Amino acid sequence: RVGFNLNNATATLKIRYEPRTFYLVRRNRRKKMSPAGPIYSLSYMQGIKGFLGSRFEYYRIATQWEHKKVWGRFGRTQSKLQASKVFGNIPYPLLDIPLGNQSRVLNNRSFNQMQLFEFVADQTIQWSFAHYFNGYFFNKIPSFSKLKWREVIHTKGIIGTLRSENQSLIPNEIHSEQ
Repeated sequence: RVGFNLNNATATLKIRYEPRTFYLVRRNRRKKMSPAGPIYSLSYMQGIKGFLGSRFEYYRIATQWEHKKVWGRFGRTQSKLQASKVFGNIPYPLLDIPLGNQSRVLNNRSFNQMQLFEFVADQTIQWSFAHYFNGYFFNKIPSFSKLKWREVIHTKGIIGTLRSENQSLIPNEIHSEQ
């Protein structure tokens, strides 16, 4: 029988390095300026068993590389590569579940052709690539230039695996408790 209560406590350490970022301070306000360039991040998460009723002890390591490049009048490119791995046996809500999108609105942070909870994994590699042409081609066509349409090439994907120890914790059927 599957219960609906899930207590989990974690401690997370995340390091983010943005070599080209700087801050402007004016009138006691700080504004972050992020020009084009790379961003590196590394995170470590540990599940703490016994803290506030948590029943799970596990470790998650993730790394991410992002890069923004401006090509002048040819537009700009944004790319991202992310890898993560979970060590330990935990139920599926605590594993890597990519965000699906069932709406008709584009969400750049989700996988637009994926249903919610369609994919679950304990180790994943994700990538995203987008190039914004900023009207480079459409502005050369007289009728299109008045519409101010912009061209975008965008792709993203995910590859992942699920160990049999974690797959055995996924219920085949959920019964409501009354």
